[in-house]
Amino acid sequence: MSLREQWYAARQQREQEVRQRQQNVLETRQQIQAEMAALHQYQRAWLEEFCQNLAAETAEFLHNATAERTAMAAVMRESLNNFHTTLQAEVAAFLEATRMQQQETWTEQAQERAAFVAALQDYVWGTAPSFGSIQSDISPVRANPLTQGVNSNDRNWS
Repeated sequence: MSLREQWYAARQQREQEVRQRQQNVLETRQQIQAEMAALHQYQRAWLEEFCQNLAAETAEFLHNATAERTAMAAVMRESLNNFHTTLQAEVAAFLEATRMQQQETWTEQAQERAAFVAALQDYVWGTAPSFGSIQSDISPVRANPLTQGVNSNDRNWS
């Protein structure tokens, strides 16, 4: 074989090796692309399932939270109603006790005033008991210390 033929043969061999490498690279690329597509599809399916599970769990959580809040609101409403009712009853009892106490005070004061007025009327109209029969120096009216021992006729009216 001549040098030229050897050169052409080596050249063809190199070209065939290059084509073989290109073919290997192409096959490897296609294999990687297929694996990537499968991986992408797996990831998409996994993500879809994850999102569905997350949505279901979120919906369940929100449902439970809403139920708990509703129950808490009912308990709070009942507690506030009980507090309001108790407060109203206590205020009513306090007002009634205060009214009764005030009524008793007013009644006592009215009785004291009536007794005072009756005693004053008895004294003024002369129907009061005679204190002279019990003790001669006791009088229902206090004596004026300035006029004690002075006869009313002895006064100088001028």
